[in-house]
Amino acid sequence: RSEVPLTLVIADLDHFKRVNDELGHQNGDRALQLVARRLQEELRRIDHICRIGGEEFALILPDTGQEAAQEVVGRLLDAAFSEEVVHENQVVDLRVTFSYGAVTFPAAGADAFELYRKADAMLYLSKDLGRNQCHFWNSLGEHVRILPSLPKT
Repeated sequence: RSEVPLTLVIADLDHFKRVNDELGHQNGDRALQLVARRLQEELRRIDHICRIGGEEFALILPDTGQEAAQEVVGRLLDAAFSEEVVHENQVVDLRVTFSYGAVTFPAAGADAFELYRKADAMLYLSKDLGRNQCHFWNSLGEHVRILPSLPKT
């Protein structure tokens, strides 16, 4: 309504099936709780975090142009999404990363379906090119790629 920029980021946990298979579904649920909590800590109060299925989240960043959104996603890529969990009576460090796809309104489209479709395409580009990264859509096809500042070990 206000015609101010808005960025939609689709986030998908990398290799989540492996977490469930190797550490059990209870720890998979803990991983989802961890990432929801950490996303809330990293984002602003006006931002919206929605679980849209399985291990996929939508982040809606109101009043946020692409440049500012790139800074936000860079912070998320550098954030530690980890905690110690117990699996088979041993303490294990549960670490997860995200792949992201992002678009900014109004440049990426005028309706929610178009924005989602483009953000989802950018998410799959991030996954195809190695995961733990983000691609921002742009109209020239020169998508902006963001990687973590430091490699995760």
